Amino acid sequence: SEPATIDELVRRAVNARPDEEALADAPNRATLDGGLPQRLTRTEVDARIDVLSLNAGVGLGDSVRVQLGNVVELPITLLACFRMEAVAAADA
Repeated sequence: SEPATIDELVRRAVNARPDEEALADAPNRATLDGGLPQRLTRTEVDARIDVLSLNAGVGLGDSVRVQLGNVVELPITLLACFRMEAVAAADA
């Protein structure tokens, strides 16, 4: 059988323990971008991945430049790229 994709692994993790905490911002997030620190469950992360991947207008093989700090939106954005089968490229 084929190995699981990252997106399949995310979906399995959500199904296994949907209410488990998955991502958390550092308490000092406000100093990074002015936002409030967030703590998200696996279900909340999956929902945000869905919203981003369905509304981004990005598809198979498209390149997405990502420039985010160490905040929960960074892994959500990368996981949305995997779900869309796009290529995430760090913006230096």
